[in-house]
Amino acid sequence: MWTKSEGGRGHIVNVVGEPGIGKSRLIYEFRRSLGAARVTYLEGRCVSYARTTPYLPVIDLVRANCGVEDADGPPAVAGKIRFGLQEVGMAADKHAAYILHLLGLDEPASTIQGLNPDVIKTRTFETLRNWTLAGSHKRPLVIAIEDLHWIDQSSEEYLATLVDSMAGAPILLICTWRPGYRPAWSEHSYVTQLALRPLSPTDSLTVVKSILSPEAVTAPLALSILQRAEGNPFFLEELARALAEHCESNPEVLPETVQGVLAARLDRLPEAPRRALQSASVIGREFSLRLLQAIWDQPTPLETSLQELERLEFVYDHTIAGEPGFIFKHALTQESAYASLNTRRRRQLHERIGRALLEQASDIADMQPELLAHHFTQAGLDDVAIGYWQRAGDRAAERSANVEAISHFRQALGLLRNLPESTERARH
Repeated sequence: MWTKSEGGRGHIVNVVGEPGIGKSRLIYEFRRSLGAARVTYLEGRCVSYARTTPYLPVIDLVRANCGVEDADGPPAVAGKIRFGLQEVGMAADKHAAYILHLLGLDEPASTIQGLNPDVIKTRTFETLRNWTLAGSHKRPLVIAIEDLHWIDQSSEEYLATLVDSMAGAPILLICTWRPGYRPAWSEHSYVTQLALRPLSPTDSLTVVKSILSPEAVTAPLALSILQRAEGNPFFLEELARALAEHCESNPEVLPETVQGVLAARLDRLPEAPRRALQSASVIGREFSLRLLQAIWDQPTPLETSLQELERLEFVYDHTIAGEPGFIFKHALTQESAYASLNTRRRRQLHERIGRALLEQASDIADMQPELLAHHFTQAGLDDVAIGYWQRAGDRAAERSANVEAISHFRQALGLLRNLPESTERARH
């Protein structure tokens, strides 16, 4: 499929499977297989708490394509967007305003001021699509977007228009999702769907023996692991690691669920690495080292804890927007670490993250108000979160993302009910 795409016949690969079945690992191994090939590789990700954040994975792709970093101010971002358009032969003066508007950056004398939001949306789609197609003819393009079951409606609409246009372009689009979701483009002739199945007992045992020494895997232990994991590679790995760390060979101590295994492994971590993992889980599946350092409140060095978490394969090294960062091995790992926090600690971390984001990126209130709204809502700071939900709703409406705008405004209205009667509350 990659050979066909590289040769100018666009293709879409849909990878479908239950959590832990190996969707992310398959993409990781494919990217490794490309090696030093002449290809542009872009990644986007949908996240559970941002289903109503318009264009989240699309913005990931734009930022990755242009090398936009979190520390970049508006002038630097504008310069990188203009250069990226000019690089493929597109007129920056004509198209940059639509991309900057998508990113939440409106220039003072922008050519799109006064345009109807629906017109802006249509032209933004055209700019993104033409940019992608033109870029692919300069260098073959791979686009990977994970967890489409959490995608926002606006991103889904844009991807559908891209898919309709890419049959004759050197583009490979790889999407992953869990069963129950179905995108609009599934019926195209240039779509291949891969449904990942559980591993066979023989393959499952191979996974276990790659972590535990073969002599430690007795017949009763192997049977117990295989019955619990039911061929799920992630569950198999976590069960085997839990046993290895606990120096245990008794099948009776094995938890019945992958969440139970992860919780047990978390409980056995030393305090500093456990706190680092929990703090990171509040940031998200991916987290920058700079942001985690900003909220770290322990006397032990953060780097030492992260090295231990890498060694134990809870997280992997992962560059984010051009700066050092990490990614949880699996979404279930992040969810389990987050669930292990008590309410007080969880709220405290959400507030620290919100404050740190404001300090680290002066323009984040314009570019990602919904992210601030999420953290301050989870922190229990309703009066602070309301303003960001309103701003997020306004931004979504300006981009004609009406479903998302309504969701943001409803969030604000819901929080307003928690506030005491006042003139300010009535005005909101």
